[in-house]
Order: sequence, then structure tokens, then C-alpha cells
Amino acid sequence: MFSPRIVGLFGVFALAACGVSAPLEPQNHEPTKGLHASLMYDGSAHVTGTTSAGAASLEISATILPNTFKGDDGLYAHEGDAYPKSYEEAVEVARNAAMPYAELLVQCAALHPEIVLAASGQTLTELQLQANLEAVFECSYSDFGIKPYWIPQLIDDVDVCSVVLGGDWHLPTEAELASFSDPARQVAADALRSELYGNVEVFARASDGTLRIGSIAPGVRTLHDITYPSWYWPEPSKKHNEASTALRCLRAGSSIP
Repeated sequence: MFSPRIVGLFGVFALAACGVSAPLEPQNHEPTKGLHASLMYDGSAHVTGTTSAGAASLEISATILPNTFKGDDGLYAHEGDAYPKSYEEAVEVARNAAMPYAELLVQCAALHPEIVLAASGQTLTELQLQANLEAVFECSYSDFGIKPYWIPQLIDDVDVCSVVLGGDWHLPTEAELASFSDPARQVAADALRSELYGNVEVFARASDGTLRIGSIAPGVRTLHDITYPSWYWPEPSKKHNEASTALRCLRAGSSIP
């Protein structure tokens, strides 16, 4: 692991260093009232509501996909023995390989006229946003052959969320997951249901700093290790993982619903 390693601001979706950790207990607060998740133009789900702490707000990004067909800039060109030798190189690989929803939206709209790009000042309807989300992720696979198979070591070494989406986005952390209520999880999952992959398992930063796998599914708080095929050794984390774990990012407000 390189130094420095940029770690997310809060703490949520993660696991312990080895084995399966004990289930996390959510923080005690009153049931969320008036909970709602709005799908945004950038593919994220904005969950809002009210808790005992006051107004709550949380944004969950659409899955960030890696482009595996960019030649030397493609993700798979940098796995295994070709993995970056420095932190700066790893950041450049992440930046070049990442295909955030906003970028795919424009590229796919050029191929699929049913995808609606918003004009300046225009607000799309919920149905248009859902249709866009479905069409863009279908396009990412059918037209570009992209699958959500990231190299875990790259996500561990680089704050891909911040690098690709901006400094106010971060990898989910263990503390956030513990605070994320089941009703909020459900409305977020419903808002993102049109994604082709729709994976609720996400990469996350554990409280001990390790990269683990958590979930945004209601009732799921058992965290687990990233698993690899036996033939991936001796450095399995430096090869792409085909478990379809989603790289999603969070942008939290004053309180998590």
C-alpha cells in the first residue's frame, strides 16, 4: 500500500482485517420520517428525511465502472506485475480507467437517441432519469463491454471517489454503514434499481483502515473480506476481481438518515 493513502471522511460499509466480522449495530435514533430518495441527473440517489438529530441527507453515487478497453489507459493493462509502482502512477491509472456515470451518459447518448440530455436549466422527470439510468448501464455493457470488475488494490491505494467525482465524495465507511437506517437503504436501493448491475454490495473502508465489502441492503450488517480465486496468488488484490462488488461513493450531509 502506498503512502499517502487518502481515506474517506466518515466511516461505513466495511469489514475487519481477516475472517468475517460480527454484525454492526446501527446507532439508536428515532425512525426516519418522511423519507424519500430522489434520482439525480448524475445517476446518484439523494436520500432525505428527518431523524431525532434533525434533517438528514445522504447521496449515494451510481456505480463507477472501470473501462477495460482503453489500451494502455485501460484498467487491465495495469494489473498483476504491471500494477503501478508509485502512488502518483496509481492515481493516474484510476483517473484514466474510471468511467463515471456523467461521462457514460454523454457517450451513450451519442449512440442511443432515447437517452435524454438536459438542456441548460432543464430538469428531467423521474421517469426520464430512471430511463436514462437503465439505458446508460445497458449501453456500458452492450456497446463498450464494460463490467464492474475493479482491481481492489487500486481502490485501497487511491481515493477513487474523490479523484473522479470530486473532494466532497468518499468511499463508504464503517461508521456510516452503522448509521444508515434500513428504510433509507430501501429507498436508495429502489431509486437505483434501474442500474444494469444493481449490486448492493459495495467496497468500503473499515474502522481499522482496511478495504472490505459491505452492503446497502436493508438488514445486512455483516461485513466480509474480499475473496479471490486460488490462482490469483501471490498478490491477488492487484488483479481485477470478478465478484461484481460495486464501487459507489457517498456524500453525506449533517446527519445520515
